[in-house]
Amino acid sequence: MAEATLRRLSIDLSNDQLLIDNAGLRFTFYQADNCLVVGSLLPSGYETWNPPIEGLPHCPEQEIKLTGEGQMLPARSRSIGGCGLLLNFQGLEQTPTNNGGTLYTLHHRRDDIGMLVRSYYEFADSQTPVARRWVEVENQGNEPIDLEQVESTTLYHVAAQSGDPLQSNVRVHLPFSSWSGEGQWRCLHLPDLGITAPDSAHYRATCLGSRSSAEKSPCAMIEDRDTGLIWFWQIEHSSSWKWEIGRAHLGASHGLYLLIGGPDENYGHWWKRLLPGQVFRSVPIAIGCVSGGFPEAVEALTKYRRVACRKSHPVDDNLPVIFNDYMNGIWGDPTLEKELPLIEAAAKVGCEVFCMDSGYYAAPGDSWWTNVGEWLPDNQRFPGDDFTRLMRTIRDKGMIPGIWIESEVCGIQNVMSQKPDDWFLSRHGKRIAYNKRYFWNFRHPEVIKHLDSVIDRFVNEYGIGYVKNDYNIDFYCGTDTDADSFGEGMLKHTRAFYHWIERLHERHPQLIWENCAAGGLRVDYGILSRAQIQSSSDQEDYACYAPVTIGSSALVLPEQMAVWTYPHENDLEKTIYNMVNVLLFRIHYAGRPDLLDEENIDLIKQGIDYYKRNRQQISQAIPFYPLGVPGVEDDGRWMAMGMKSNDSIRLAVWRKNSTDHECIIPLKGLPLKGNVRCVYPSEPCYQPKMQFEKNQLRIELPNKCSARLLELS
Repeated sequence: MAEATLRRLSIDLSNDQLLIDNAGLRFTFYQADNCLVVGSLLPSGYETWNPPIEGLPHCPEQEIKLTGEGQMLPARSRSIGGCGLLLNFQGLEQTPTNNGGTLYTLHHRRDDIGMLVRSYYEFADSQTPVARRWVEVENQGNEPIDLEQVESTTLYHVAAQSGDPLQSNVRVHLPFSSWSGEGQWRCLHLPDLGITAPDSAHYRATCLGSRSSAEKSPCAMIEDRDTGLIWFWQIEHSSSWKWEIGRAHLGASHGLYLLIGGPDENYGHWWKRLLPGQVFRSVPIAIGCVSGGFPEAVEALTKYRRVACRKSHPVDDNLPVIFNDYMNGIWGDPTLEKELPLIEAAAKVGCEVFCMDSGYYAAPGDSWWTNVGEWLPDNQRFPGDDFTRLMRTIRDKGMIPGIWIESEVCGIQNVMSQKPDDWFLSRHGKRIAYNKRYFWNFRHPEVIKHLDSVIDRFVNEYGIGYVKNDYNIDFYCGTDTDADSFGEGMLKHTRAFYHWIERLHERHPQLIWENCAAGGLRVDYGILSRAQIQSSSDQEDYACYAPVTIGSSALVLPEQMAVWTYPHENDLEKTIYNMVNVLLFRIHYAGRPDLLDEENIDLIKQGIDYYKRNRQQISQAIPFYPLGVPGVEDDGRWMAMGMKSNDSIRLAVWRKNSTDHECIIPLKGLPLKGNVRCVYPSEPCYQPKMQFEKNQLRIELPNKCSARLLELS
């Protein structure tokens, strides 16, 4: 890095400010009694807004709580009021980063205990209005410092520009999640979240456990429709997290406060004794503010994820078509005889990866669920050289062999479960168990040696180039293995798991890594900055998949989001619907192509051919939602989702059991000249009736459950 610059802040609260202004974002701060306090986060160039002076000294840039001190304010059950008010601001450091961005560091110090706090604001480039935020706490004193809460970012005066948020048109966008129901966004009023007139009212979203999106995804937005501004954030961490909004006890005109971070003692069982010389780093988060609403926030997050999160990959950057034998296929019961016709059929339609899913390591009749851990092909299921022959056949057909694994767990029936207890995560001296499985301890060198040998064998002996890493269970509050608290143990474990994946990529740079957790129950950019592909869902009903993909596109880059298409009936409209589900994302083809007739196979091949001709646009595309974001339970409606890129605008349209034979889709704000054509399927017999005028598209689809992919110019 280039030499940093450090400057002191000495200002008059009444007429001066400290600004971090970069990439279209402006963070404003003030100084009160040597403590740096938060003014606002607004888009650059937005009309200057000066918060009311009263209460400003109670808005510290840092929110940290120490054992034995309690809260400094009458915060009631809110998470504000820590010792940030006791921190003396030392200065601002500005440093260019190696990748062309800029890093700002705010330095704070508390002399009585020797605590140094560094608050980071990183901008990936000068174009993307998102800042990555994290905090480091260093003990430079002589005694331990006991940490109970360290937030990754603290904001005040959110949605304050138009007055009292309760009296303004403020909405909160929340992405709920469940098994087979991921990406379910809801737009809620503040009273819907319990934020009403009292100043202590607040709402807190939390995740407790090792699946970051099992109930809510670690991403949200606050929209002020009166001012046309929207604040948005994502937490880049794969286990416990928290964010909180509420009234800040400062008066109605001060808007909302916002805290975002990882686990703390109250809401993540996290407590850390920081010994002299030690440093603690909080989980990273990303935050931004733009003019507009939900689509503009998604656009900013999409651009940020591309420049700051996703790593280039020598094989996966081509976005290969993936076949997986599980979903609506052979359901975890593989044999050579069952796989050979699937391999033949997958190659015929143009697949480029063939991934064998679960069950290959368990004898027929045994439970594949409880036999995970050793990852050796079962001799009864694959006698002799059947497994090697299978992988060779995949390569001979021009596809990359892939394999399913749950690397983080060990079944109780597997021989590896007999390893010493310190190989596994524990609580209160006993192994953590979940549904007849244990959890590997990724901080144990022998565990790492075992798992490294598994991946090395996959790659070096079998020529495997694709790993689907699943994660079907959860160890909830954490582990006290080599940790001060359950939450600290979970945080250390998660970071050790990240490090293991990073080392795998260093040894095997060609290996493609898919992140899966019963579908999309661990979707976050802690893991997705290290994995190439994200499984979107285990949704088995093709008609219900579109709402999952539409909502999930606001959470995951389209070039990382794998969507199932699994036509397994000789029904042409069902096959088309299945294919439209995937053509804007990554293709996860499944089902039983070996049992389909030629007409349906031709439709599948046509869709895959279209995908291949246009897949490089996926890595440039920005989602948009002309009919809003539907729920997976919604039925009897039309749905639409588009992707705009430099080269094209593509629009997927679904009629999901609607009695309305036509739909009018608004397309205002897009650079359109009125030309629209159906590109999948392309045969004249499938062309819908369409008319484009006055920035809207009128379309008719023939069946109550049908879909088409359009291109607009």
